[in-house]
Amino acid sequence: MKKNATRQVTFEGGLVPSPALFEGERILGTINAGLWDIGLFGFLLRHQERLVVTTHRIFQFSRQLTSASLRALELSKVEAVDVGSKFYPVQFFFGLIIFCTGVAYVNFFLLKLVSAVIGGFIMYAARKKVFHVSAAGSRNAVTLPLTRIKVEESKSFIDLVCGAMRNLQKAAPVPAHASLQTPVETLNSGLKSFTPAPEILADDEVFYTDIVDKKPQTSFDVKKPLHRPPEREQRHATPFTEQPVLFSNQPTSSSARLNLESICAAGMIAAFFLPWAQIFGFSASGYNLGKLGSYANLAWLIPGMSVAVIALRLAGKSIKIAALITGLMPFVGLLYGVSKIGDKLFHVVGVGVYLTLALGLILILASLKASKDFRGTTQ
Repeated sequence: MKKNATRQVTFEGGLVPSPALFEGERILGTINAGLWDIGLFGFLLRHQERLVVTTHRIFQFSRQLTSASLRALELSKVEAVDVGSKFYPVQFFFGLIIFCTGVAYVNFFLLKLVSAVIGGFIMYAARKKVFHVSAAGSRNAVTLPLTRIKVEESKSFIDLVCGAMRNLQKAAPVPAHASLQTPVETLNSGLKSFTPAPEILADDEVFYTDIVDKKPQTSFDVKKPLHRPPEREQRHATPFTEQPVLFSNQPTSSSARLNLESICAAGMIAAFFLPWAQIFGFSASGYNLGKLGSYANLAWLIPGMSVAVIALRLAGKSIKIAALITGLMPFVGLLYGVSKIGDKLFHVVGVGVYLTLALGLILILASLKASKDFRGTTQ
């Protein structure tokens, strides 16, 4: 490489520019959306979603079949780093239609099972974790939705961005229209889960050893720390005290509270009035069965607990236990019915039962993987 070669951040395709790096600016790491995040069709169509974090800026690159975009955000203007969750209702209801149609109307067992698995997967993937970095007083923000991302990986992303912001603040201010003379050193804080991207650099100012696998993924591992020439060893930024910062992914607006759990609970209430049993051309809903007395009136527990889940969600309370109990109730009732009637039960159950079971399964999965607040640390 030439010593004075221009350093750039390169992206695939010719529809977006390759921005040049400032003097002293370095690549800290990248986040690549994997197959689980972009979906099978996105993978086949070669869609890409990526965040590139440097010591001065954050780049968001997005490429789809007919378009590509690149957005840059200066770290010096960042005031909010959020890790939250986003629910896609259209995708959820599309998966719900596939699930219910396959289970209720497909006679061949294998096709019924495949339809149920595909529909359940689509519904499960309708909720994604989102990285969002924004600047106050500006509409400029970068966002990256990911489906499979661990709390530790989210924490590493927050630590990296906050640490770079702190190092940038400690650097000497640069006058307007002047080039940066003092490089801001990369973090040496022991981050273990962010993938450096040395192939983006075009000169030898930063030396990397034993870089990890370069396959696209959303897990980040650095096997060895970054190394620099001996003459730069004394340019580390002054260490600073760790300060705990609490990052919460709970929605802040009342409308955002209607997330996956509350929508499933509302769906279970609606399914209570759909046909639960169909015998000789006659159908009976859960509402009708609940009037029969004896053990049948226990069916009222399902809409009752669903109302409790919605009320707790609107009140901003934890619904993990309530959602888990509500999701398990239809399966307990199904097991009880099978123990009394046997396999003939499946010949008389209606679409309301299948819909209730599907929504109950989603509630169970959502409660087991309920988003939790986690404590990040600025390095």
